[in-house]
Amino acid sequence: MRTAAEACRADLGRAVVGERVIQIGRSDRRLDRALATAREAVRRQGRGTAVACDDGAALGHPLPDGTVLAIARARAPFSEDDQRRFGSLVRQLGVAIENAALHEQLRQQATTDELTGPANHRRFEERLRQEVRRSARSGRPLALVMVDIDNFKHVNDTHGHQQGDLVLREVAAALHRTSRATDVPARYGGEELAVILPDTDLEGGCVAAEAIRRAVSALELPLRGRRHAHRHRERGRRRPHPRRRRLLADRRRGRGPVRRQARGEEPGRARAARPWSLQSGQ
Repeated sequence: MRTAAEACRADLGRAVVGERVIQIGRSDRRLDRALATAREAVRRQGRGTAVACDDGAALGHPLPDGTVLAIARARAPFSEDDQRRFGSLVRQLGVAIENAALHEQLRQQATTDELTGPANHRRFEERLRQEVRRSARSGRPLALVMVDIDNFKHVNDTHGHQQGDLVLREVAAALHRTSRATDVPARYGGEELAVILPDTDLEGGCVAAEAIRRAVSALELPLRGRRHAHRHRERGRRRPHPRRRRLLADRRRGRGPVRRQARGEEPGRARAARPWSLQSGQ
């Protein structure tokens, strides 16, 4: 913007990007009115426009993202050469903005999972290596939560892959809601997700795992031809198996805490592995 203002001998330049106002020069009422008039003219016409009002003159030109860049001066109106020069500079700026946006899009595609939104497997491994090295240097704890969706193949086989994709997206969203700003939720692969928890010991990791389990257990997802899906809905007069009744009773009482065993537990449980020391490797 400064280059465009100086090249056209403008007293004031301004662009509003989202909630951010970028301004060059000192504003006054005449120049502010000229800038506002130029912006409105650009929005109406969709192209670069020169305007004059009172004792001020302004040039406005749209950028690819819809932002209007405008400059104004209190002296004579802008010449045709000024308009061509300004338009050329703004178009160059537009190309630079598009390239930056494309670069950011490619970066996002390379590091995030397209279906669910969090980090992909590649980014997960990079961040995990970084956090392991940082934990080894600082002596700070590091926790890792691995999430496996129970009976996911059954969902795909019974209700189709679109329903499975919905389950993955909703579970990933639950991970995001229960994660801190410093945590790194990721899709590990298939129906497996993970959360890296910096500065978190085993007990803290268990608390995070239990929060994730509760958030996922509370999900109600729409099914084709049904209002929503309850994982433990019973229909008709059939009585569930006694083992099933005990499980349902446990669920109603809110049981299902984080367990220390690595095997032998029923689905829908959060389990803690044995802690491992980075210094000793034990």
